[in-house]
Amino acid sequence: MKRFRFNAFVGALAALTLGLGAARTATAQIQDFPAVAVIDFEVESRAMGVGMPDLGIRAAAAFRSELSSLGSADLIPIETINRVINDMGWQTAPTDRASLIRLGQNLNVSTIITGRVIDARVDNSGNGRIARILVAVEMRDVASGLTVNGGHDIGASGIRTDDVASGTLMGNAISDMAFRVVREMQARQLPSATVLNTLKDQALINRGSRAGFRSGMDVIIIRGKDQVGSATITNVDADSSYVSYGNLIKGVQPGDKVRTLYSPTATPKSIGDDGELKTSRKARGGSNSGLVSLLLVVLALAFLLGQGRSGDSNLASIKAEAMATASDQAAVNISWTRDPFLRGNEEGPYRWQVWRNDGSTSPVAVAAGQLGNIVDDAIGTNAPSASNPWFDFTGVDTNVTCNELPGSSNTPGNPMIPGTPYQYSVEVVFRVSGLSLPGSATGGGGGATGGGATGGGTTTGGGTTTGGTTGGSTGQTEEWCYFISKRLNASGIATPFVRSELRSPDPDQIVATPIAFQFSSVRGPVQSVQIEYVLQLSTSPAFPSGNQTVTMTPFIELTEAGGQTVSSPTVDTSTFFPGAVDVYWRIGARNPADSPGPVRDSNGMRFIYSGVRRFKRLTPPPGPRGGL
Repeated sequence: MKRFRFNAFVGALAALTLGLGAARTATAQIQDFPAVAVIDFEVESRAMGVGMPDLGIRAAAAFRSELSSLGSADLIPIETINRVINDMGWQTAPTDRASLIRLGQNLNVSTIITGRVIDARVDNSGNGRIARILVAVEMRDVASGLTVNGGHDIGASGIRTDDVASGTLMGNAISDMAFRVVREMQARQLPSATVLNTLKDQALINRGSRAGFRSGMDVIIIRGKDQVGSATITNVDADSSYVSYGNLIKGVQPGDKVRTLYSPTATPKSIGDDGELKTSRKARGGSNSGLVSLLLVVLALAFLLGQGRSGDSNLASIKAEAMATASDQAAVNISWTRDPFLRGNEEGPYRWQVWRNDGSTSPVAVAAGQLGNIVDDAIGTNAPSASNPWFDFTGVDTNVTCNELPGSSNTPGNPMIPGTPYQYSVEVVFRVSGLSLPGSATGGGGGATGGGATGGGTTTGGGTTTGGTTGGSTGQTEEWCYFISKRLNASGIATPFVRSELRSPDPDQIVATPIAFQFSSVRGPVQSVQIEYVLQLSTSPAFPSGNQTVTMTPFIELTEAGGQTVSSPTVDTSTFFPGAVDVYWRIGARNPADSPGPVRDSNGMRFIYSGVRRFKRLTPPPGPRGGL
C-alpha cells in the first residue's frame, strides 16, 4: 500500500493535533506515523448552487495535499479508501458514527477525517469576482468514533477579472480553505497522556496543566486501536492528573493512552453577503454574563425536570434497535438525539442510565455523558459495575437547588432474555456549576444550600469533591450540582434475538433444483411473539447493496419453539445472478412489532442476520436476472 512519508518538521502534529501519542522533539526523525484516512467531503445543499458536482471530492483532495505537506501522518490513498467503501457495499462515503468506525477498522487506521462543504459562492466584487467556500472538518478516533480535533474556516480566491472561469476561482478558494483549516487544527494542541498507575475508580496520568489538561475535560482511554472507556480529568497538578472513570469497556492498565475530546465553541452556518463567517455561537459573558448564565441554567433545569415542557416534546429522542454483537450476543442498541438543553461540555449530561420494563430495580446499562448510544447485551457488557456505577436520586430534592451526587451503586439490572420484547427508557444525570445557581457566592457569606448539606463536602478516591459545600465558613459554593431527568421512553419496543443457525443446504452443496432453505427458530420464552424471517442471496459474503444482493419476500412464523427447524418458501435459485457459480445465503429475523426495528444493514433492511453459507451451481444459469 502506498503511503506518504515525511520528515519531522511538525512532529507535534502527530502527537498533539492528531492526539495519537506523546510529543516528539522537532529535530527527531519520526519513523512511525499514525495511519490516517481522509474521506471525500459531504456537500450540503447551500453549497450546491455553484454547480460543481465534484466539490466535496476536490475539497478533500486539497485537505489531503495540505496535510501531507506538513508531514503529520501516513495518509491512506483515496483509491484504497474508495475501494474499501465499495467492498463494504456503500455507494458513497458514510457519515454516521457506527459506519465510520467500521470503515476505519477495515482501513486499519487509528484516525479518520471527515468534512462538510457547508457553503460555496462566487460573488461580484468591484470590477471582478471572488469565490469563497466554507468547510468544517472533524477528526475522529476510530476506536471510539468520537471527535478529537476539528476546525472550520472560509477559503477565498482573491478578486479576479470576469474572464477567469468560476471553476478556477473555486479551485483557488479550496486551496486557501485547506491551508487555513489544517493550520487551525495544527494550532489546537489538544493534550494526550499515558496512564501511569490505576486505582479503584480512577487512574494517574503523566500530564497535567503544563500540557493543557484542566479539571472537567472529557477524555477517552485507548489501547492500540481499541477503546478502553471514557473518563473525566480531575485533580490536575502541573505535570500529572487523575482521570475518573466513566463508561469502561475493559479494565484500565498502565500504558493505556488518554485522548482529549474536541468540542467546538461555534457552529458554522453560512457565508454572509459581506463574505464573513456566520455562526451559531455559545453565549459569552459580558457585563451581564452572570445573569445570562443564571437564566439559561434555570430554563434548562426547568425543562430537564419536566416543568413547563409540553407533553409531546422530550429532552432526548430515544431509539432502541435490536442487533447481534460481534461476539454473537443478542443485544439492543439504545441511542438518543439530544435537544439544545442537553448540549454542553462541562455543564451538561454527566451520565445516561438505561432501564428495561422487566422489573429491574437498577439500570441495565450506563453511558458517559458525552456518548450518544449504549449497547445492552445478554452478558451485561455495559451494566453497572464497580468501574461503571449508576446514581440513585431516590429521595433527592430535584428543584433548582444544588444537589450533591448521590451514592453510587454497582448493582446491575436483570439479565436480558433473548426473544423477549422490551420497552426501554433513559434518564440523564445532569450537572451544572454551583456558581450558576441562585444563592451562590464566591466570597464571604451567602453560601448555597447544597441540597441540605453545608460545609465539609464529601470526597471519593483521589480527592474528587462530589457534593456539599467546599468551605461553609467562607461561603464558597459547591463545585458541581447534580440533577436527574424523568425517564423518557424509546419510540417503540425492541426484541433481541440470538442469531439463527443455518441447516440446509450444507456448505458448498450443489443446488440444481428449487429448494426450501432450512434454519433454526430464534423464538424465546414469549410464545406469542410473531417472528418475521427473510432470506437473502448474494454473490458476495458481505451482502452489499445493489444488484449483487437479492432479498426475498419476508414471511411470518408463529409456532416453532427456539432451536426447531424452520423452512423458507421454495426458491428457484437459477433465476438469480447469471454467470455466478458461487452463491451466498443468510437468514434475517425480527419481531415485526418492533419500532423502528433492528439496526439497518447495508441494504436498508432491519433484520438480525445469521452467519453466512455458500452453495454452488453446476453451471451458471442462463437468461436475465429475475426473481421477486
